[in-house]
Amino acid sequence: MTLIDDSGVTQSHGEGPDPYMRFQNLGLRYSNTGPAILADIDLDVHRGEIVCLLGASGCGKSTLLNVAAGFLEPTEGRALLQGQDIAGPGADRVMVFQEDAVFPWYTVRQNVAYGLRVRGMSKKEAGKAASDAIDLVGLTEYADAYPRELSGGMRKRCDMARAIVLNPESILMDEPFAALDVMTKERLQVQFREIAERQNTTSLFVTHDLEEALFVGTRIAILRKGAGPLLTLAEVPFGSHREVEIKTSPEFQKLRRELADVIAGDPSNRKAA
Repeated sequence: MTLIDDSGVTQSHGEGPDPYMRFQNLGLRYSNTGPAILADIDLDVHRGEIVCLLGASGCGKSTLLNVAAGFLEPTEGRALLQGQDIAGPGADRVMVFQEDAVFPWYTVRQNVAYGLRVRGMSKKEAGKAASDAIDLVGLTEYADAYPRELSGGMRKRCDMARAIVLNPESILMDEPFAALDVMTKERLQVQFREIAERQNTTSLFVTHDLEEALFVGTRIAILRKGAGPLLTLAEVPFGSHREVEIKTSPEFQKLRRELADVIAGDPSNRKAA
């Protein structure tokens, strides 16, 4: 596992000088006199990566995700998308939240087709694309069901289908599986990795779950609880095709312990104690 030190200096991911997304010396305050939520964040995200954002509650993970989505503007530094400053939300980025975002009065098929219809696609074309996305997430049998007829995991699959049907360049995941039981969560982790690989989708993935980050991520960026440079940027060495059983392997558990030690050793946590 490759780590960075407290200086916050990150190493190149080996794909040239122009990443898909770049945060440069990024900081954010909600008011001029308020505390810094983020400070001195330097992170490159390359096309096709899944970069997991990990850290203690209140460290700014979701805030950084909202900057990437264009919902928030940094007050210091820059947030770049393909070399240009991020200027608001765009169709190239979609977000999947922890809470279900499905419309309860629409069927699964209508929910998935909704974004395409808003973009002006014909009902027939949108229906065909929605069916393909529904099939991809394994909800074909429930395409005409309403959200109230679905389990929590199925509703989350519907959320994923709504995202991937738009064929975005990046999917921003804000603890999407946090409320699910362990077995459902693991199935969706596997499915998300398979879909992201198939579509070469870039993703920032916020999670509190170390095992989820190690299983899903290409790299893991750990934010400190007190605003400041990344604590660590870790390469995940398990390759693209991953089975759930890898979580019990000695290498996986060793990396889990190392990252847990990094989080526990955050100077901000010691100050808070």
